[in-house]
Amino acid sequence: MRSDVVRLYKVVHTWTGITAGMFLFIAFYAGSITVFAEPLARWVSSPAPVRLTALARSDELIAHTLAARPDAAKEFTLYLADTEDLWARLTWRKGKDDKTPWSAELSPEGDLRLAQSYRSSLADFVDNIHRTAGIPGANDIGETIMGVVSAVYAVALVSGLIIVLPSLVKDLFALRISPNLKRMWLDAHNVVGVVSLPFHIVIALSAVVFCLHDQLYDALDYVVYDGRLKSVMAASNPFNSIKKDERPAPMLPVNALLERVKAASPGFVPAEMRYRNAGLRGASVQVWGYDARYMTRGKGFAVISPVTGEIANTDYLPGREGTWTGVVATFFALHFATFGGDIVRVCYFLLG
Repeated sequence: MRSDVVRLYKVVHTWTGITAGMFLFIAFYAGSITVFAEPLARWVSSPAPVRLTALARSDELIAHTLAARPDAAKEFTLYLADTEDLWARLTWRKGKDDKTPWSAELSPEGDLRLAQSYRSSLADFVDNIHRTAGIPGANDIGETIMGVVSAVYAVALVSGLIIVLPSLVKDLFALRISPNLKRMWLDAHNVVGVVSLPFHIVIALSAVVFCLHDQLYDALDYVVYDGRLKSVMAASNPFNSIKKDERPAPMLPVNALLERVKAASPGFVPAEMRYRNAGLRGASVQVWGYDARYMTRGKGFAVISPVTGEIANTDYLPGREGTWTGVVATFFALHFATFGGDIVRVCYFLLG
């Protein structure tokens, strides 16, 4: 390769690396912590003030809660696991921005206990720093800037690879320990950069997509969908098959609904059930959970009717997604280390 070309890419690599590095230093450290967001949330949360209602009494708990608080029927969540950060078996919020959700439990005698609980937002705070690098202002501003930074970061990776290609075999593992600290640092930089290159390429490209998704959607809407993207996305809404019907209707037991989902995907492990419009014929339940067999962004879900037990949608159920949803889920999994268990998470933590 011509020496003038190498010199040009050295300049590009140096300045793109310095520019992106000032932001990425913060984003990577915060991102390393978000890999363990769920354990962190459990660690900072106080133990539950009361014993959780037994899962076998979930139907009784739901019935008592809806009788005492009809407003909860709009949307509430039934948690299926028993973790130390969980304050109650059943919770609901008055609105999207409600910071103190209501919770419901049953006493051993069957009395309903209602309370407001506050869950630590530390994990969300760290994730926000990861997405915005702490840039002041609205999150959208920080995420847009970080999308541009991630693109610059990708340029730094490619230019760095071009620089080391001419001497890749000879110098890759040549860590020369000498008084020349600059040479020693450069050797260490090269070997770490080349060995971790696949990881950093995945992080850079996926971050560009995540941070600039609004701009990418706008471009796709104009170039590909001829202004019809919103209608296309609306047509793929997982709740479309649940028709609005406000007539009262009894709901099937929790175990019956879980059995239907288990039959559809035997390896799926439900973690929570999110009810909407409970007690009406047009009610729906999102059954969220995990499936270690597939690459997903955390939890996937199936939509089921709690009245008929019919599974209405599996587009976001691990292993049952469409091609496009599966590709997006894989990108999320690669970025957030939601595959491979603790070994992969520890590797991501160290690489970050």
